[in-house]
Amino acid sequence: MTAPLVLGLDIGGTSVRAAVARDGALLERRDAASGPDLAETVVELAHALAEGRDIAGIGVGVPEYVDGGRVTSTEVIPWDDGIVAALERIAPVAIEADVRCAAAAEWAAFREPLLYVSWGTGLSSTLVLGDGTAWAGARGRALALGERRVDGVTLESIASGRGIERAHGTGATARELAARDDAADLFRRAGELVAAAVRDAALLLDPARVVIGGGLGTADSPARRTLEELWDLSIPLTTAAHGADSGLVGAALVALRG
Repeated sequence: MTAPLVLGLDIGGTSVRAAVARDGALLERRDAASGPDLAETVVELAHALAEGRDIAGIGVGVPEYVDGGRVTSTEVIPWDDGIVAALERIAPVAIEADVRCAAAAEWAAFREPLLYVSWGTGLSSTLVLGDGTAWAGARGRALALGERRVDGVTLESIASGRGIERAHGTGATARELAARDDAADLFRRAGELVAAAVRDAALLLDPARVVIGGGLGTADSPARRTLEELWDLSIPLTTAAHGADSGLVGAALVALRG
């Protein structure tokens, strides 16, 4: 029997990525910039991909706290519950935190308990149990690795892509800065801080492996190289099997929960 077609939507602070998928494989995709018209952008992408297709479900990953399928924060994107109502005119909708979407995709690749770390514009993590369940916590907030305090500020504010951009202060993106000598110390410091945080989490949770995803986590940069150099645990440290697409693949995988 042919698996149903679904839509995956990965909403980020800088872009919205959407894809038609079947059984975890992305068949067609479209991207657009995030912005104040986020709801309109998301719905337009979904309709464009759904046109002429029988869509069985829509999975949406968001960079916010999600509790029981409900978005409970607006720290990164201007979330509007009207997005769900609009998408439900196409198919049933399942909402999940983007890091848990990505973790679901990576569990499907490795099929073992893992700690997934999303290291990009922001910084978050999630534990996936042996049966593929991402541990959400009592209030849907078991993903806040970036809230770890370092010298009175959050880890995310100084070790994420956005934190590096802010510290450099030139308006250049983290991707642009990764190749610049005048930003190398910022990337190395970010790598040191993330290595310490992930090491502590891995010692506490004892996963079969640690999977690093996100733009910074999968790119060849001084930050990622520093993390690898400092990793001294026997727990394998692995780059996300789906690369930067983990969140999009995972959103498609959770689509049928709606």
